[in-house]
This record gives sequence, C-alpha cells and structure tokens, in this order.
Amino acid sequence: MLLGITSVKAQCNLPYKDLKAFNNDTTAFFVHNFINRADCYKGKTLHDVVKDMQLPIKWGQSILKAGITNYSLGVKIGVNTNDESLRLINNNKTDNTIYIYWENEVYIDLQHEADIIYGKKPYTDYLDIYKNAKIKKLKALAPKEEKYLEQVKSAEKRNEFIRQQKLIEEVINR
Repeated sequence: MLLGITSVKAQCNLPYKDLKAFNNDTTAFFVHNFINRADCYKGKTLHDVVKDMQLPIKWGQSILKAGITNYSLGVKIGVNTNDESLRLINNNKTDNTIYIYWENEVYIDLQHEADIIYGKKPYTDYLDIYKNAKIKKLKALAPKEEKYLEQVKSAEKRNEFIRQQKLIEEVINR
C-alpha cells in the first residue's frame, strides 16, 4: 500500500498556483493546475477541486453509468455557461471543463440531477451530492492554442522523467 501512496506523491510534484500568478489567464491557470497537476487530486474530493478553481461553477452534469441509471461515475464542471462553452468550442477553443471520475460509483437522485441541469437548483448542489466521493481521475482537455500546447508538452515530458526516476528508485530500493 505504501508503494501506491509514494507513486501518487511522486506524480504530484508541481505546486498549485493561483489565478493571479497567470495574470488572470484562465486557460494557462487550467493547464497548470488541472492538466499538469491532475494526479494531485487523486483521493481528494470535489470540494478540493472547486476550492482550487477560484471561479464559480457555471455549468455541470453528472457522468452517469451507461443507460438510464441512478449511478454516477463522475461529474463534469465548468466555469463557462453552456452558451459560452458552445461559442468557444465552435471557435475551435477549449471551454475549461473539468471531468472528474470517482473511485466508486455514487448513487444520485435523477430528479435532483435534472433540476440542476435545467437551472432549478444551483450547480453547487454537486458539492453536497458528492461530498464523500473520492477522486479516481481528473481530466481536462488541452487547449488548441500553440502557447498553451507548449506548456502542456513540457509538463508531460517533465512528469514522464519524474515517473521514470521514481521507478528506478523503487527498483534500487527493493
């Protein structure tokens, strides 16, 4: 069990940076904190992610198990409204949506889910619905603009190097 914990910590080597560190460039902020540092959220909760987002949730939807079911595999949340997201996507840009997958399926009330999606309940209700759910994986789409792609590529190379170094250390320490 210790090996798993060490492995996750090794992959979470980049420090969190707040939005001001990126001169309020939300895409650069998302690349650094939610793409390059995605492994840092393993075992944490939705509350931890939302706290780090520093922006209000304007869009969200549970990721349901195949078919019509009351079990959620995760949740999608975004800082843009649905209309803003569609505009960005139509202009070949990324909408800064975060995809969060749970370690275990979570039972949800489908009527409550519908009320959130159709604006009858706030997206912040997800914080209560998923308050005990632990994150298995966090994903965000890489932006298509070249200046952000370079940031992603260099972080991937850096993370791969650190993973390889950690594997070498584990073999040596056996």
